[in-house]
Amino acid sequence: MGRQRVAGFIFLSIGILGLADSIQLPWGTWEEPGPGPFPLAVSILLCLAGIVKILQKKRRGEGEEKKSWREIAHSFRTPLKILSITLCFILVLERLGYLLAAPLFLFVLLLWVSRYRLRTALVLAAFIGVGSWYFFGKILAVQLPQGFLRFL
Repeated sequence: MGRQRVAGFIFLSIGILGLADSIQLPWGTWEEPGPGPFPLAVSILLCLAGIVKILQKKRRGEGEEKKSWREIAHSFRTPLKILSITLCFILVLERLGYLLAAPLFLFVLLLWVSRYRLRTALVLAAFIGVGSWYFFGKILAVQLPQGFLRFL
């Protein structure tokens, strides 16, 4: 089984798990939407992407040569970096609060994984992190973890 099909099965399984969890969330109303529609939409998109990846025809030359275990381990480096950064984000989100944890998560992701320059990663992380906090926390009034910054 090729890498594309494995990725497709991973997307599909995560999408199915997300569907199972997101169906249980409250939908809310048009005036006050609940947390249910967004995870459901993302889960459906993940399932569709997984199905497309599984059904895609194999490209020429893909998967023909044998790879050593070092090459295989090297190909998992970036996904493992993203997974470890996301796990750390989940673990510190409640303690630090969204306003501090989100820009920190984005900064490390942009600097370590995407290899942006220090200044670019810092500016993008601050802008996107604070902007998302303002949009979701202030404009949409979504309850975000505050951490020790309870006054904002």
